[in-house]
Order: sequence, then C-alpha cells, then structure tokens
Amino acid sequence: MAKQLDIRINGRSFSVYPTKLERKKVYGWNELQVVTPDGTPCQQAGLNSDGVTIIPNGNIKNGMLSEDGLWMERSELIAFDAHGNMAQAVSSSFDTGIDLLEKTTVEDLLDHNLASVYQLTGEDSVLLSSKIGDDIYKFPFSYRGGYELNTAFIITNGPNVFIIVGIDGGYDYIGLEQQGVLDTVEEETCLDEEMDFAMF
Repeated sequence: MAKQLDIRINGRSFSVYPTKLERKKVYGWNELQVVTPDGTPCQQAGLNSDGVTIIPNGNIKNGMLSEDGLWMERSELIAFDAHGNMAQAVSSSFDTGIDLLEKTTVEDLLDHNLASVYQLTGEDSVLLSSKIGDDIYKFPFSYRGGYELNTAFIITNGPNVFIIVGIDGGYDYIGLEQQGVLDTVEEETCLDEEMDFAMF
C-alpha cells in the first residue's frame, strides 16, 4: 500500500494515500518483442568498450567516485548552493505533512513544468475533496526528502483529489500593451548603368 500523507486544511487533518498516475496506465502502451526463429524471446545486451564483453541489460549503473577514484555512497555527498554555502536538507512531506495555506490560480499552475501526478485515495479523500472544492492550493513538496524541494498543487475533479508536482517554468509574461517592432527594410540598390547583364 502507498505511504500515508497527512494533509491539513483549516485546522482539520486528512490522511490520504498518493498513487502515482503513470502515462502508460492512462493511454496504454505497445511493446516490440524480438524472438529467435524457434520463438524464444531475445534479451537486450550491451557491448563493453573492449569489444568483447557482453553486458546484459540492467547491469550498468551510475556511480560516484572520489578524487582518489574510490567508490562513494550518496549519503557521503554534501550539497552546496550557487553561492558556495552548504545547502540545507529538507524533510519528506510524508514525515512533516502538508499545510494547505496558499490558494492560487490555474494560470500559476500552468506556468510550471509539471512532472508527476498523484491521485489521493483513502477514506478521507472524498472529505478532502469537498473541503477543497473548486480551489487550487499551492505548497512545497518533497517526496523522499533531501535537497530537492518542488512546487505542488492540489486540485479536485468531483470526488477525486490530485496532487500535481512540478517546478517553476520561469516564464515572463509579455503584456498585450507591448508594442511590436517592425524590422526596417533596406532600400534596394540600383545596378550600375554601366553594368552589363552578360557579365553574370
């Protein structure tokens, strides 16, 4: 079962379970399967840079090495911000819960690059949907904790409640009052009268 998420609004707490909506579950998918002449499924593999070693699919992973070339665990890494200061880790939203305090607009939601959609289920989900109504709430969200804090929105569609997670797209609005600039067209230069077209 999905992890429990505590959402608080107007002094009341709702316990719900987010389930990620996968694109292929919504739209379906197709799969190309390669088989040998006798019908045995083929398995994908890669070839090492030596041109000899065959590496089965799924056996290559990314890793991090220290300056000495030694393997490093992710827990050993320290994050810094753009100014060289040590970044502060954030807790998972599953540990801290979510307070719905800021209402926002559809335009604000669409100004974000949206990456994930979660449907909230559980006994409290219908009550939460009626509490939110047609409003859209905006809040910081971190699924696993760490150094990444995304922006999330909670919306409803009838009795269903969804959390949409993304990052600010950074779009600058150009007002309707802004004047367009028409590029000037250079006047055509006349050919020298002494020039003969036979020269071309």
